[in-house]
Formats: sequence, structure tokens, C-alpha cells
Amino acid sequence: MRYPPEISVFFVLAGDDFDTDACNLAVGVTATELWRQKRPELRDKPYLKNMNWAYGVKHVTSFTTNDVVESVVSKVWPQRADILEFAELNQLTTSLCCNVTIHEQRPVYELLPETMRQLADLNAEFLMDVMDYSE
Repeated sequence: MRYPPEISVFFVLAGDDFDTDACNLAVGVTATELWRQKRPELRDKPYLKNMNWAYGVKHVTSFTTNDVVESVVSKVWPQRADILEFAELNQLTTSLCCNVTIHEQRPVYELLPETMRQLADLNAEFLMDVMDYSE
């Protein structure tokens, strides 16, 4: 049996002590993950964000990164003006994080031009991690 790749993708708003309920309203979906820095020595560092609001999917079997990225972007895209306004008002950064886990088979690493335009219009940086467990 050949094991397909698994892809996790999250759209992330990161900042300091912002209202996550207001963020849910601005983005138009409820966060699938919330993170707060719990270590006091790191929480007060001005150059580190102490909160993340994230919407995404985990461990989706797919042979192309674009399909999973697009599925997440399509959920937040209709609210892009509200997202950008909320991010600006709360001094938040926007990111799209893509994690690829390879067991045996590899996906096609691609982002279509339209997907890239949407990420740019969301002011989102793109990050990718690849964990390769194949032999």
C-alpha cells in the first residue's frame, strides 16, 4: 500500500492581546485554533507576538498543496476587507501556514497564480514546513 501525503493549512492572524470573538466576526468563521503565549519571560517581549487566531484544516490527504490552500483561503476570502481592517486596527500580521507530511508519496508543491493573488490581497505571508518520513 502506498501512503499519500497529508497537508495541513492554517490562515493565521497574529498579534498582542486582541479580542478573538471580534476576530471571529471580522473573518466570518470561527477559529479552529487559538494560541496564547504562556511563558511570562516570552509574553512581554515586544518583538514576539503573544497570540494567534487560526482557521484551517489538518491532515488532509491531497496530491497538490494548492487544493488545500485554496480550500482554506476560499473560506476567509469573502471577508477580506473586514479582515484587513481588523488586522490594521489591531496591528496584526496575516499568514498562511502549510505543513506537508510525507509518508511515501509526495504532493505537487504548487500555488496557482489566482491563489497567490488572493494571498497577496490578504497581505498574507506564506510559510511551508515539510516533514519527510519516507525512506
